[in-house]
Amino acid sequence: MRNFILVSIAFLAVVIAIWAFFIDKSSQNSVDMKNIVPLLTGSMKNFIPTRSVVPTLKLKVLDKRDQWVSLENYRGKILLVNFWATWCAPCIREMASLDKLQVKRGGNDFTVIAISQDLMEWKAVLPFLKKSQLKNILTFVDRKTQLARYLKVTGLPTTILFSKKGKELGRLKGTAEWDSSQAIKLIDYYRKISN
Repeated sequence: MRNFILVSIAFLAVVIAIWAFFIDKSSQNSVDMKNIVPLLTGSMKNFIPTRSVVPTLKLKVLDKRDQWVSLENYRGKILLVNFWATWCAPCIREMASLDKLQVKRGGNDFTVIAISQDLMEWKAVLPFLKKSQLKNILTFVDRKTQLARYLKVTGLPTTILFSKKGKELGRLKGTAEWDSSQAIKLIDYYRKISN
């Protein structure tokens, strides 16, 4: 009986040590919820912080010249990546606010990227961009929705925020006013803490 108790105590100590190790590791990659919750108001109330540990910008997209571009090229900047389509009415509604956000916050450490899910690719996207006068956000095409599938995008629009190292910081499904004061405060918060 005494050996059983000693083995049980040793086993419990090992389990607690392993649990403490993983809790410590996950807290190094997590957002301080007491700081982020007050920022999740207005159109940002649906933003869900994530705890990505590994870089996720692995796949490539097509630029306007039909050339493959890796989003890894933008490593070193916080990226707000919006998945949209020209046939998606909610997507169209938020494109102007994304364009304005790029004007307000775009620069050396932040960029807005719109990735079209249109099957007709640039044949659909270029006329839409011209008609809508969207000149500030980088736009790409996701051939065969490869990147959207890789990132488990389940509906449009979906917007994902990535750290400077390409780790997912959070995502918002549905529309948002990306140039609103709430969105700008959220972006500025991540600009301060992002690695």
